Amino acid sequence: MNVALDDVGSGYSTVEFMLRLQPDYVKIDRGLISMCDQDPHKQTGIKEVVEKAGRFGGKVLAEGIERREEFQFCLDNGIELAQGYFFGKPELEPPPVFFAV
Repeated sequence: MNVALDDVGSGYSTVEFMLRLQPDYVKIDRGLISMCDQDPHKQTGIKEVVEKAGRFGGKVLAEGIERREEFQFCLDNGIELAQGYFFGKPELEPPPVFFAV
């Protein structure tokens, strides 16, 4: 079984809680991801999550990516998993061919 911690960076899903739980997957809240390429405060928070998740081997996922610039910032800072409207809106069926950006 794998454990994922959702919405890290908001509410009760704090970095401190993440460090205590040490989940397999760390999902960064979309509020922190939105416009992260333009906000130094958000950039600092994202880098902290990535660095601390790396200490225990947690895989980091960025939620709510809507723009290429957000995705590029995440890639440049070690985030390998992402979801959001930039990749496609929710559908009843998966697309016949998945594309790499």
